[in-house]
Amino acid sequence: MHLIIRFVFALLLLSSGAAYALVPLTTGCNQPDPSPGDYTLSPASCGTGYSCSREQRDMRAVSGQCVWGTRNVGPGRDIFTATHSYVPQPSCPANSTPSGGQCACNVSYVESGGQCLDANAACAPKMGQSTIVNFTVGFARTPDANDFDVVGTPNQFPASGELCHQGCKVGASIGGPGVTAWRSQTPTAQGLYRLSMDLPALQLGTACTADGGSSAPLRPDLPSPNCPGFVGEVNGKPGCYGTANSPVNVVPADRPPVAPVAGNPAAGQKPASGEGSGTGSAGRTPTTGNGGNAGGPASAAVGGAGGGAGGTAASGAGTKPTEDGKEQVACGAPGQPKCAIDESGTPKGKEDTAVADAQKAIKPLDDFVKNPTSFLPTFPTINWAFTLPTGCSPIALTAFDPWLQSIDICEWLPMFHDLMSFIWVMGGIFGAIGTFWRNTFSQG
Repeated sequence: MHLIIRFVFALLLLSSGAAYALVPLTTGCNQPDPSPGDYTLSPASCGTGYSCSREQRDMRAVSGQCVWGTRNVGPGRDIFTATHSYVPQPSCPANSTPSGGQCACNVSYVESGGQCLDANAACAPKMGQSTIVNFTVGFARTPDANDFDVVGTPNQFPASGELCHQGCKVGASIGGPGVTAWRSQTPTAQGLYRLSMDLPALQLGTACTADGGSSAPLRPDLPSPNCPGFVGEVNGKPGCYGTANSPVNVVPADRPPVAPVAGNPAAGQKPASGEGSGTGSAGRTPTTGNGGNAGGPASAAVGGAGGGAGGTAASGAGTKPTEDGKEQVACGAPGQPKCAIDESGTPKGKEDTAVADAQKAIKPLDDFVKNPTSFLPTFPTINWAFTLPTGCSPIALTAFDPWLQSIDICEWLPMFHDLMSFIWVMGGIFGAIGTFWRNTFSQG
């Protein structure tokens, strides 16, 4: 049974192609003599002591080419005569295959010291060693601290915590001390900002098969995703943007257990020395790069929380460079102003007046419900009282003076009162009857 399992596992390894562990290509004049047998090589002692006069074969690098020729060495002379040349071709070490300008170790082999060694033999000595691995979470459209919506599918951390890194299995922890979340402040050519995490890990000492699941988030050679919209700038901020008719679809990624800081370390194991081997934003970010999985550039570590130069511990407050090259405490630190987005130049949005317009439209109805009498028409004030004169005096007739000086009608005043009252009452009665008649009996 064990033999069958091993046989099936071997078939899977052979059918999986090359592993992703990378080894640099080597270029040099180390090819064998293309025309052996023409000359006999002199003893090794003749190469340095100039005590031999026999001709011997030699190869030299001249102007980027490998030149074969004859070398005549003797007392006081070292004459090289070229016979033919060739352009050196990059070559890969054993158990590896050229891939993208580098050499990828074949399946069941892992990189160690620039060579591709048997995975089990290479992984076993590492068992129990502590390390730091950088895990790619995904690519967001902005460098904003609270933007965890990524383009495409975010990488999920396995529940087991086991990852395959360069052909060796490691057990990583996404919680607890030692975890650092990073957010690149420089976009890729596709306008996307890489989100990653440094995770404390332990070498498990066993080989594993690199696959698209557990190994992909640790691979620095994986290309960044393409922008599903268009790459441009909005308010001076480069990014990946959509339109109203064709928005960019994003997927929310899990928030890291700690607040992200500015930086873009290379995916995979933290280097033991050189760029990216330090601590803090600048210390973990390579100075070169395009903002992708390979880490960098230096500007990816400028602008967010965190800080610290390469190789030094990150300060809790964080620093950022100023125009004169000095550093100052970043916003949000104790005693410093709170962080805020500079919205200078941002056009003001159109005010939403829908609620106010609706309230204005129903205000007359609301007022009527509250006070119905205020909507009744205002009638003119009519004085129905008829007042007859109460005073009386003789009427003077100066034109007929002295024969007739005045006429006194005061004695008939009560009769005039009664007559005018009768006329007023009868006029009102007949007016009311006429109005009623016209509006009732004369409609036909």
